[in-house]
Amino acid sequence: MGDLPNYLNVVKGIENIVICMEASIRGWLIRCTNCGTKWVLEVSFDLKDSKLIYHYCKVCRKNTFHEVLGRAEKMNVG
Repeated sequence: MGDLPNYLNVVKGIENIVICMEASIRGWLIRCTNCGTKWVLEVSFDLKDSKLIYHYCKVCRKNTFHEVLGRAEKMNVG
């Protein structure tokens, strides 16, 4: 895990991989509908009216639909 940025702590679970972000990360909490991985998408535009977005998933290694779960300002994700 030494090659990951300081704010990423990857915890391997039985069924999926959960990415825990540091509390200072801000953006939108999204979840891959294919593998269930949650992560913070750091964008400045508003996604509150979007139910799903199509984005690259690092775990699935392909573009998949992601569910927008809400804002991720100063909160622990995981």
